[in-house]
Order: sequence, then C-alpha cells, then structure tokens
Amino acid sequence: MLVLKDKSDLDRLVAENIQESLTLDYKSATALGKSNQQRNELCKDVSAFANSAGGQIIYGIQEGGHHPVRVEDIDAVNSAEISREWVEQVIDSNIRPRIKDLRIQPINVAPGRVAYVITVPQATTHAPHQAPDNKYYYRQNFQSIPMEDYQIRDALRRETTAKPYVEFTFAERSKVGTFIDRNPNGLFIFRLHAFVSNKSNQPAFYSVVTLLISNCVKLASQGDIHELVDYKDERGNSYHALRKKYGIPGDFPIFKEAQIPISTRPIAIGVDSTTRQDGSFPIGYEVLTPGYHAVEFGLVRCRYDRLTIDFPGNLS
Repeated sequence: MLVLKDKSDLDRLVAENIQESLTLDYKSATALGKSNQQRNELCKDVSAFANSAGGQIIYGIQEGGHHPVRVEDIDAVNSAEISREWVEQVIDSNIRPRIKDLRIQPINVAPGRVAYVITVPQATTHAPHQAPDNKYYYRQNFQSIPMEDYQIRDALRRETTAKPYVEFTFAERSKVGTFIDRNPNGLFIFRLHAFVSNKSNQPAFYSVVTLLISNCVKLASQGDIHELVDYKDERGNSYHALRKKYGIPGDFPIFKEAQIPISTRPIAIGVDSTTRQDGSFPIGYEVLTPGYHAVEFGLVRCRYDRLTIDFPGNLS
C-alpha cells in the first residue's frame, strides 16, 4: 500500500503521474456525499476492493483517463460536513459482513478541507463482502463489477485455503547484504536465507516448497535442503530448484503468525566478477498445498560489494 500522510504525498502522485490500477482509485470530492446514491457507490467501491486484492481509494484527486490531474484544495471535502467518523459509520453499517482493519485517513489540503484516503485490506476470513444493493462486486479494468457465481465461491474458499509464501533475506533478515568470501575458482560468495509463512488464517498442513535460483550462478551450498530438481520457467529459463516437503505429524503446520526457516543453514551462492560489479539474476519460489499453487520471481542485484533483493520483481 502507498504511504500517504500529508498533501505532499498526494501532490507526488500527480507529479509522478501514478495511474489508477487494480489497487488504486482516484475520485473527486463530489463523489463523497450524503445522498443514497453516493453512499451506495462508496460502499460498492469499498466492498469491491475488499473482494479483490485490497487497495486504496482517494477522495479528493481529480483524474482524467485514469491518471491524476490535480489534488483538490478549496473544492475538496468539507470536513465539517463529511467527517471521518461519518464515512466509517456509512461503510460499517452498509457492508456485510463488516470489513476488518479498514483505515480512513483524512489529509488536510486547505483550511477546513480534506482528502480522504480509504485503505481497504483484502478480505480473507470474512470474504466476500456484500454491498447495500445485495450484490457482490470486484475490481476489473478500473471499475467495480458484479461478481460471477464462480468468483463468489472462490472468495468463500479464501477462509479454508492456506496460502504459503516465501521471503528471501540476507543475514539479520535484511534485504541488503554483502559478499563474504571468494572461492579458489574466483567466484564471489554470499549467503541467502529463505523463510516460509502463510497469507491465510488457514494453516497449511501439507506443502511442497521449491526455492528457485538461476542456473547462471553457482550453487555453492544447498544449506540443509537435500532435494535438488530440474525446473524451467515459462520462458524456458533453467533454475537450481531446492525442494522441501512439509507434512504433519513430522512438521508443524505453516501458519500465518510464524516465519519458518526453510533451511537452518543459509544457501551459499557464487557469482562471477562481471555479475558482482553490476549485474543481477532471478530467484523465485513455487509453493503447492491442497487447493493452492503459487509461483513468484524477483531479482538479486549486485553492485560490487553491495547486494539487494528486489522481490517480487518484474523480470521482463
């Protein structure tokens, strides 16, 4: 989610021409009002975000062609007429079930005038959420669209489906690292840590987690992951694939509140001098658990002795 605390943050969205997306929507202050139609539209849009990937709705930015045009100031929302508490009460009393952890942030843009940033989490345990017209909506192509039957059923399964994921770090859980050694073959060595957790409240009792490290670098140590398999992505790129299987009763379930080291010893990776100076290479993971399959990729970036993790990232 975007960090939006004051008017300068809103001005930055306009200056950088940040386009609307699945998780971002700009609306003029005139869209926020006390008529039945305005209240229903507010609830429809908020419920659509919750039923999709979550996101932020900003009331107080004019848009054109899904791009921000300007931050409204004297024509922004009158905070004496439309208070944060009123907006919260409208949403809480008209969307069923109630959306947990919803945040409404007023931002002062002129004396007595505010923009409202409504941050909507993705619905999980209480999905899907119903709008006042007794319909369920989701986000598609910058709009709130009624959900199909299969989409409603899929949202209902969010509560009962585990969603494991992997986080990569260097030492001390940092996204910034450095090389620790140079081996006799001239490769520069660094250590990579990987942790598995869960986006869902439903524990994962049986899972297969595969760490993917590009074949363009050397796998100097597998840590304590013993299974090494072949893997190619959809573009045909090859990876060192380190696979670990979790299952009860031998392993504790993977649950939301924990981050479990996939290997108690870090994975050691070696790169050549060209990559070390100014290069990058892809890493990723694949997870499988009953009812759920996910694959994500990112990059390890090298700049002499400085390493950074960009994950997930765009590999195109």
